[in-house]
Amino acid sequence: MTWKHVSPLLKLMIAGAFIVGFLFALLGIWLVYLGATGATELSFFGQTFKSANVGVVAIFPGAALIVLVLRSAMKVLPHTITHRQ
Repeated sequence: MTWKHVSPLLKLMIAGAFIVGFLFALLGIWLVYLGATGATELSFFGQTFKSANVGVVAIFPGAALIVLVLRSAMKVLPHTITHRQ
């Protein structure tokens, strides 16, 4: 699959969302390492996540964002490439 037919804006959006998700996950790992505590509850896409460690809760949306961006990109990119040729 070649990326030369994909619009620059789409590439920027995919890369930006992936980087933000990766930074969330890294921040979460760093907070777990530091031992940051605090009762936290997060509702995300109908799923409720409770933890006593803030870092674990930061890893969850980062990982979810990475998975959702990759799934969406894999659906959109083949159509974008075939429609532009």
